[in-house]
Amino acid sequence: MLSRDITPGVAFMVREPGSPHRKVKAIERVRAGKWRVEFVDEEPPLTDYVKAAHIVCPWREHHALLRDEGRMKQLSAVTRTLWPGADHPTDRAVSWVLESTGEPDLPQSRGYLILAPDAWVRLCERAGLAEIPDEYRVVFTDRHGLTIAPWTSALELAKSFATAEPETVLRHIDECERTLNLESLDPGSSSLLRILEAYRPGFALVRSWAGFDEALRAKDGEIKRLRYIVDRTIVELRHSGAESSARQIERLLRGG
Repeated sequence: MLSRDITPGVAFMVREPGSPHRKVKAIERVRAGKWRVEFVDEEPPLTDYVKAAHIVCPWREHHALLRDEGRMKQLSAVTRTLWPGADHPTDRAVSWVLESTGEPDLPQSRGYLILAPDAWVRLCERAGLAEIPDEYRVVFTDRHGLTIAPWTSALELAKSFATAEPETVLRHIDECERTLNLESLDPGSSSLLRILEAYRPGFALVRSWAGFDEALRAKDGEIKRLRYIVDRTIVELRHSGAESSARQIERLLRGG
């Protein structure tokens, strides 16, 4: 805690490196970052000095803090196992999708996502999800009212959001890619070219989640189907003696 948040006469939880947490009553600040405290559970009570950084929270909150730390330990275990790292294309793709939502304050740090519950509700509704994805049952709301979810939940949310609002997501990454492309044209911007190359796999993933690749395949299939119809029409026109009409269609196909 900061010294300004510590009040003389109030009980606090202290946890010093290598020691269990203890209950103290703050007496006075002796200098910047250091307090004289009374260890109230000692018999007789012991007065000593501790760093403000080792005063963790008001004693009345210590049960909630320990509960949050236990839950965070479980969540972090999931993250360590499944989060691919901040430079991985999939993690970048998740971040870009979440950025595209327009929701403020969307930090994704060390593989987990912390949001106010109302923000989670909005995002899940837009993504077509009934609730926060929680495959590993580690999502929790802390004592400050913030909901904390692991990277796996952020990944599922990002994929669902990209499917539900593909235009939103594609517009965002198209703009990101366009900006990088333009900036990389400036002399001396070779570093931007390397960044752009590193980002391309993530861009491709986002487009895949948004159905862009499927749409392209469908478009190619439709073009092939229409070309077959046109070619068949030209053949039938020639068989019926309408050579001029067949040639006219061929010229149009060539752009003539």
